[in-house]
Amino acid sequence: MGEYVQLPKTIEKKKKEGSISLAAYADLMRFSLLSYYGGIWIDATVYLTDYLSEEILNSDFWTFQNTLGLLDNPVLYPAWFIRVKRGNDIMTQIRNIAFAYWENNKYVVEYLLPNIIFTLVLNMNPNVKKNMLYLNSDYSEYLVKVLGDEYTEEKIEWIKKMTSIHKITYKLDPTINKKGSIYRYILEH
Repeated sequence: MGEYVQLPKTIEKKKKEGSISLAAYADLMRFSLLSYYGGIWIDATVYLTDYLSEEILNSDFWTFQNTLGLLDNPVLYPAWFIRVKRGNDIMTQIRNIAFAYWENNKYVVEYLLPNIIFTLVLNMNPNVKKNMLYLNSDYSEYLVKVLGDEYTEEKIEWIKKMTSIHKITYKLDPTINKKGSIYRYILEH
């Protein structure tokens, strides 16, 4: 990756020493790549059921937002799906804060640290937040909750109408892989 982006030497040293987790290092690489090149980051655990909307594709900066109406939620913006244009100032701020954290700390204080950084930066930039297309991440996190349910065309179509972007997980209960389940339907189609 060094030919595409350079991380601070202190962070590279921590990686060599094993004092930064691979997940945290991957976050820093992701933020750096997006800041410099722009593009779309989609976690490997995301299942798409349709094309991405033009509104998302044309956004300067976009990510999902967590439940509407929660006050002072420190993780309003998940980092598993991010769309940014090259050189986007918001993404650069996110990257720089993440760099500063890891240059000065050895351990992650919270598993959702990237989400907290996103929320912090977007709260400091209310115009960006105000102009960002609102899509609630609750809809994207619904399919994973019903993968073990019995498949019906009506249920799948209803879920797909909510959103075409579905956050799954690799930590699935093996019992969902049963005949007639939504999970089995997805695997077979």
